[in-house]
Amino acid sequence: MSVNQIAYWRNWINNRQDIPMTEDGYIIRYIIANQYSNTWVKRWVCCTTQKNLYAFIKYVLLPSIIISKNMGLKDGEVYIDVCEYNETLGILEHAGQEGYEKAVEDYVRWFEEVDNLEEKDAALSEIIEVLSKVSSEIDFRKGLFVEINLYEDISFVGRSLIKEYEEDDMVEDLEDMMGLSCKEIEDLFDDIRDNKFMLRRISTLLNERLY
Repeated sequence: MSVNQIAYWRNWINNRQDIPMTEDGYIIRYIIANQYSNTWVKRWVCCTTQKNLYAFIKYVLLPSIIISKNMGLKDGEVYIDVCEYNETLGILEHAGQEGYEKAVEDYVRWFEEVDNLEEKDAALSEIIEVLSKVSSEIDFRKGLFVEINLYEDISFVGRSLIKEYEEDDMVEDLEDMMGLSCKEIEDLFDDIRDNKFMLRRISTLLNERLY
């Protein structure tokens, strides 16, 4: 565990630190939604280093997902915070909600899988696979919806979004939300490394316009 990384993400969660998009930072898009209470958290986040990326997954995403599943559904909330490994286990065990033993088991397994990826300096595709596995293990029919997307850098986002919305037959919705045509979306992200003005604004554009 890195104390510096915990503090880094805690400052971000508490809105004391803004993390701008960088041209070569990893990009995470996450949605955690409590379908019973119609509450959710969603965000596009730039992880500027690999250490940032792993810390965000281990100390923000994984605890937030498992606590939202085991406790948040009953409380009508979505939990999003920074939690160390033992702190997360303590929260689950102290609350003692129905099914907490399975929640602990899932969380420990997820954490160890991500920790192993970090230790062996895994390829990005392996990290994406584990995040997809975590999302798929959360049964949305039981009230919690989780989706996590990881992009190598900001330039990969445009074409990935278009493909995603095409598969759902919702391209017009994407164009309406972005206020751009598909061709303009492609050009925006393909050229963003050379467009410092848009690079500074892209986080606001994604977080405020896309759901």
